[in-house]
Amino acid sequence: MNISMLARQPIYNHDNQLFAFELLYRSDDNQNAGVTNDFEATSKLLANLCMNSLDEEISANRPIFINVDLAFLTSESFFSAPPPNVVFEILETVEISEFSINCIRKLKQRGFTFALDDFELDGQHSKLFPYISYLKIDVQAESLDDVEQYLNHLNGHNFTLLAEKLEDEDCFNRCQQMGFELFQGYYLERPKIITGNKVAANKQVALQLISELSREDIDNDKIAELIATDPRLTFKLLKIVNCPLYPFKREIQNIHEAVVMLGVDIIKQWAQILTLVSESEQPLELFRTLLVRAKTCELYSKSIKLTNAKDAFTVGLFSGLDAVLNTKLETILQEIQLAPHVKTALLDNDNSEHNVLLLVKAYEKNIALKPALSQHQQEDLVKHYWQAVKWSDTIMTLIT
Repeated sequence: MNISMLARQPIYNHDNQLFAFELLYRSDDNQNAGVTNDFEATSKLLANLCMNSLDEEISANRPIFINVDLAFLTSESFFSAPPPNVVFEILETVEISEFSINCIRKLKQRGFTFALDDFELDGQHSKLFPYISYLKIDVQAESLDDVEQYLNHLNGHNFTLLAEKLEDEDCFNRCQQMGFELFQGYYLERPKIITGNKVAANKQVALQLISELSREDIDNDKIAELIATDPRLTFKLLKIVNCPLYPFKREIQNIHEAVVMLGVDIIKQWAQILTLVSESEQPLELFRTLLVRAKTCELYSKSIKLTNAKDAFTVGLFSGLDAVLNTKLETILQEIQLAPHVKTALLDNDNSEHNVLLLVKAYEKNIALKPALSQHQQEDLVKHYWQAVKWSDTIMTLIT
């Protein structure tokens, strides 16, 4: 059954030619946003765009505009590099401060493209003018006379003017006369609902995948072969690597290429997470806890340069296998091929300072860390834990 994934509203130039689309989040059971905050809306929109099968091509090779708040701008979970052909609309709710200005300035220097959304003529957001490519003015919220007067005194800017929420021909013509170059609103076209299908992984091969993906000697070809046995898991992973928001120059057409592009460790992590979620009937909040634990283990292990740091994420994630699969951990570990040091860590048989899992679990329960850490180590652990919390909040939108 097709369900609502997002809405798309076109943006036209002065010749009434299609220039771009703005993407708007819509919930799967109605045509409203159905979210309680801007970060959630953006996260779920991206999840629907990246992780689901949409009924039509979304951008038509045009730029796409997406609303973002400050929490999203400061999150490193989605974009390690500027996504091509994407314009991030800075919401009017973003408070103008030295912190927010520096954040946007640095992202602009890295190549990100910004617009100011719902710009208020008497507001503080003009301080962001040096870093934006588009200025969107709501012509229903502002008097057209006030807008014209403001634009007459706006000299030397390097951004494109976009009139939004146009509702009639007279307003459209007036905005053209004032020098607006782009136009958006119900007069031109209402947002169109884009539907699609949610995709679930094949539970029949879940346990085999978990076991095989955990092998230390697994190579690119074997990973690709295993994932290919589950067509739906294959589809999800290819959707991730081919998401239009990520800067790959060509379409990745198979899992082997995906492994090369994202790397063995990243593909293994994604496959393990998606497989466990599909297999389990436990509440999703359990996975949030495990993702935080896994990411904390990974970050802290790398910071202290542990020899087996590359396995730390798996240790943290698999530490809850008994709860996820509703089976004793000892029984599960008899059927999964894991390195001896990973099994030892999972069974809590290693009480040395190198058992990061025990340290993280102790911090979760707010009990004394054993063995005791130095002040610097404790600070590092706490820092990485809260980085992991922020990361997991974003990832949860991609696995549900």
